Amino acid sequence: MMKSLAHWRHYLGWTKFPFIILTDHANLQYWKAPKNLNRRTAQWHADLQEYDFEIHYIPGKTNTGPDILSRPLNVDQGQGDNQDTTILPPAKFIGHISVSTPSEMQKRDLMTLVHDHPTAGHPGRDETLRQAQNRLVWKGMKTWIADYVAGCAICQQNKNLTHRPRIPLYGITTPEDSLPFQQIAMDLITRLPKIKGKDAILTIIDHGCSRAALSPPLYEKRDELDLLRKQPSCPVVMQWGFIPERK
Repeated sequence: MMKSLAHWRHYLGWTKFPFIILTDHANLQYWKAPKNLNRRTAQWHADLQEYDFEIHYIPGKTNTGPDILSRPLNVDQGQGDNQDTTILPPAKFIGHISVSTPSEMQKRDLMTLVHDHPTAGHPGRDETLRQAQNRLVWKGMKTWIADYVAGCAICQQNKNLTHRPRIPLYGITTPEDSLPFQQIAMDLITRLPKIKGKDAILTIIDHGCSRAALSPPLYEKRDELDLLRKQPSCPVVMQWGFIPERK
């Protein structure tokens, strides 16, 4: 339709009365009311602004005359398109990939060539995998090469550390026969908004069973042990009735 309008533009452009386009494509009925336009259709709509036309749909079985003109005899109608057709002929392929089962010695000889050799330069995991795939392919190759590169001593010695080493956690030891809250850790949460003149909370954690106790708001300046002795509402004193031996 666009080619026909462009060909007859000197007759159809800016006509006084609208002209009619007959087509057997039902989708063209909605051409003037699109919802989503790509770049090509947007350009077409801009070009069609100089034409005043209406699209009438005629089924192909009743539009035999123009349909015959658009389908000349002895011309391929496209019925056998893409049937038994190879997009890339075999002559375009240099070689084919074959999956083998190399021995451990063959794998290490390959790593010596593509990773350990001075000319290889000890590349990273991805580059080593790419170079190795040019010569040999086996099942589980990616995992094996990743483990090999991670265990290379020379790579580890010259590798830049991008993360700080983390300090291992230290587990606090407690006697096997310790009683609840016999060995504890205490801390004060201070400088809180005052509630009835009190501005601190005492936290007590048992080392043996990871139990915790929180006391009501306290005075910040009091001594921690005095808090346990002088506060009758302290959870440790109220529930277990004794003062811990260690803190």
